[in-house]
Amino acid sequence: MEILAKHTRFRAYQLKSKGSSFSYYNGVQFVLGEARYNDDNKASILHELKVCNKTFINVLHITSWDSDHCASADLEAILKELKPRVIEYPGHEINKEIQNQIDCLKLITDYVNKDNKTPKTIEANSLNSQYISKLNNAIQWSYNNIIFNNDKNHKEENNNSNVKLFKSGSFSVLSLGDLEKKEISNWLSSFSCIKKEVDVMLLAHHGSDNGFTSTDFLDVVKPKMAISLSNWNNQHNHPSDAIIQRLRNKKIDYYSTKQGDLIIESTNDHTRKYAVWNFIANGEKLKEAPNEYKTKRASQESIDKLTTAIKNMKL
Repeated sequence: MEILAKHTRFRAYQLKSKGSSFSYYNGVQFVLGEARYNDDNKASILHELKVCNKTFINVLHITSWDSDHCASADLEAILKELKPRVIEYPGHEINKEIQNQIDCLKLITDYVNKDNKTPKTIEANSLNSQYISKLNNAIQWSYNNIIFNNDKNHKEENNNSNVKLFKSGSFSVLSLGDLEKKEISNWLSSFSCIKKEVDVMLLAHHGSDNGFTSTDFLDVVKPKMAISLSNWNNQHNHPSDAIIQRLRNKKIDYYSTKQGDLIIESTNDHTRKYAVWNFIANGEKLKEAPNEYKTKRASQESIDKLTTAIKNMKL
């Protein structure tokens, strides 16, 4: 597997209300994480698209039907202004007693149905077990994103969150939505890509200490950094002090969107190095000097040895 030069950018957007908002650009495709788009983050998202030389988003990835991840008014504006080509939405059923969820699903359905071109240029994928089981198996150190088949219909809606490892760029980002159960983090810990390939981890449930982000899980994942997507004055005081201390104990750098946006960008030749800029006031003022990191992606020599070993096994 050849190491490629891929200009990669990740941005976590500050919101003034509870919720999550981020984007991931791999040099070609622009993914917007969560259907949040309003006066809080709109200018920043539009600026990020301009920096990436994009006029639309390729993928809208929604981890949860909760309004802090998918707000109907924000979703409507995204569909109208940013015109996503692909929508990835939660694979579990909506709660028909919650109007926001009803409205969001209808907006997605109507948006896809309006595409009367042949072949279709817009698609919407419910990330359920049936859909994920048809995808190709993950390949170590490849540049393909991975969607995990969290296929249990949990009673707690948070535990039905979509899980995705964005690794199509030069550094990887693990999105965990609002997951809470330790049993799910134990299950994720069994995957080789989780053990070896995570550079950046978005803290589950905004950094809540609910059992998911355990010491055991951090020992397995070993991310270079962890990010809490939360506003300054949130009612649940995310992230938890216990989670922050746990990260410090494991020497995992911690960042937050409480005071402003966070930007991560590949550097040098865009292969294995990247830097982090932590801002105050949505990118207008640096909180501190940028920190530099090196990805976990294996060296070309290691990849060549792995490729040879696989070929020999086939023989």
